[in-house]
Amino acid sequence: MTSDDASAQRPDQNSPNDRSAGHPEYPAAEAGHREFSMSEAAHRSEVARLRAQVSQLATQNERLATTLRDARDQIVTLKAEVDRLAQPPKHLRHVPGRGRGR
Repeated sequence: MTSDDASAQRPDQNSPNDRSAGHPEYPAAEAGHREFSMSEAAHRSEVARLRAQVSQLATQNERLATTLRDARDQIVTLKAEVDRLAQPPKHLRHVPGRGRGR
């Protein structure tokens, strides 16, 4: 049995796979744990920023949709007005064979 096998079998020692935070042989694991917490905080901050942006864009989208509906209604109204104005006047009819002075 090698010295690695012997140390792995003793219950009072941690195995090389035990990388718990604060373990004296694995200070990088503890630092990595702190990095994870910092990246977790950065992640939460990014999520909060994105949620605020989504809310702002949803509000802007609703305003634009309302503006488009209003513009569409105005276009329909204007088209009806143009069609009405393009019609020949109904009260002035030309009667063939009748001219001025006759």
